[in-house]
Amino acid sequence: MRFNRIIRLLPVLLILLLPLTGCEYSDTELVLKGKLDVTGVENDIHGPVIVGVANTDDLEYIMANPQDAVAIMVPVETLDYRFNIDLSETSLKAGDTVTVFAFADNNYNGGIPMPDAGDLFGMYIDESSFATTVTLNSGSTYVEFAPNRDYYEHNASISFNINKGTEAIYEGDSIFLVAVHQDGVDNEGTILDPPTFAVTNLDYVIAMLKTSYSNGNQYLLPVLPAVYYELPVGNPFSINNIYVFAIHDTNDSGQPDSGDLVGFYYGTITLSFIPINNKPITTDLDENDVNPLDKDVTFFGDTYP
Repeated sequence: MRFNRIIRLLPVLLILLLPLTGCEYSDTELVLKGKLDVTGVENDIHGPVIVGVANTDDLEYIMANPQDAVAIMVPVETLDYRFNIDLSETSLKAGDTVTVFAFADNNYNGGIPMPDAGDLFGMYIDESSFATTVTLNSGSTYVEFAPNRDYYEHNASISFNINKGTEAIYEGDSIFLVAVHQDGVDNEGTILDPPTFAVTNLDYVIAMLKTSYSNGNQYLLPVLPAVYYELPVGNPFSINNIYVFAIHDTNDSGQPDSGDLVGFYYGTITLSFIPINNKPITTDLDENDVNPLDKDVTFFGDTYP
């Protein structure tokens, strides 16, 4: 999940790095419009700001096949951080799903801009579905997101097993894996009614993966290369107070919905040494590449809000 590797092999895109902001297009063409929200990070932008459009959200494929995966990259006018990109000369068409990302190349020294340590990075994520893609409309499509994550060079990931307990989860069922800092989670609750799962701010998500359930499988959840700028990150790379959740796509809708089953990395509440309930607890990431959890991510019958 190294976005510098997405771009490093793309000399062909030099001809696509054109100032396309401020142009007007007819509704018969394919246009991606939008705005970058630089609230809180504008003073940390010291280089060109680039918006890129990829034709897949499969980051592994993007890394392995950047010439095929990245459709276009364009600079953004930093007066208002709006962009207006004509996609009609690319292979994209209405109905396609794309991943839209942006970065400030603070270390730019010529050539093709690329994100690396010290840069700011962001990508469009739908707040309700956790989807990292957007479907292109005929005519224009609008997106708005924030390049408010500091980019790091690291290989951190979280490994764990999933215990479905007694819940009706079957081989091949879709599940969402999410790791999120405690400041981005609604964790209100009581000792008898412990908190369950509700992400209140996607900025605090540090890892996210849509996959399928397989009994006995060990899951590897890669940590994103860019982390919300307000999170305290250690050197070497480390982050404390992380919740790890699994969401079963119970109704097969392709997104987390109210009523979907939720499993979590947990601790047990005891009263007079008697276990009475289980609750989500946090874990810490250290500088190790793989951070194994000491317990399964387990389903206890809790549901998504």
